[in-house]
This record gives sequence, structure tokens and C-alpha cells, in this order.
Amino acid sequence: MKIKISGFEEWAKNMRLDYSESNPKVECPTCGGDGEIECDCCGHESDCDDCDGNGKLRFNEVSEFKFKYSAFLKTVYADLKKLCIYTGKDFLGAAGEFIKTEQPEKKMHLTSKGELL
Repeated sequence: MKIKISGFEEWAKNMRLDYSESNPKVECPTCGGDGEIECDCCGHESDCDDCDGNGKLRFNEVSEFKFKYSAFLKTVYADLKKLCIYTGKDFLGAAGEFIKTEQPEKKMHLTSKGELL
């Protein structure tokens, strides 16, 4: 039995569609989720204006949200582990095959509008 795993680009497009519908809170791209930004001139920290110091925004409020490749890998490995337990296949062997076929140079990021970065 051969296991087919979608690549990062397809996963990110599907995540964008899911997030567009559910509109979850995501990390603010301006402050990186810290809720604070540092002044370029004096180094003073203040609340981020974009997220009002919360560090989070609703997905549909963010114009340049980037899905992280590490989140893709975490999802793939979690799903692959469940599948291997169910089918009795070797997880490390299956994960190794995935790593061999995944091409890191093709890592892409999508904005919340579906544009590739």
C-alpha cells in the first residue's frame, strides 16, 4: 500500500480555505504574536497598533498571513503516525519516504488572500 501525502502548497491552500471559513485567531504578523513592537529610533516598546497589544488577530483581518512550513510538517507527521498505527506500517520508514520525496526548495507561503510568496 502506497501512502500519498499532499505537498506544502496544496496543504496551505486547504488551510487558507478552512481558516477563511472558521476565521480563527492567528499570530499578528506585525509583532510576531508578542503584542509589543519596538521603536526603531529609541528602542522603546509599546503595544502593537495592529492587534492592540493582544498578539492575535482574526485570520480574515490579516492581509499577509504566512502558513509555516513547520506547521505543515507537524500536521503531516501527526497524521502519518495515526495512519501507521492503524495500518501497522513502520512510522519511521513512512516518514523517511516522505522526507526523501518532499522538496524543501519548493517551500512556499500563501497570504490570507491565497497569493504565493
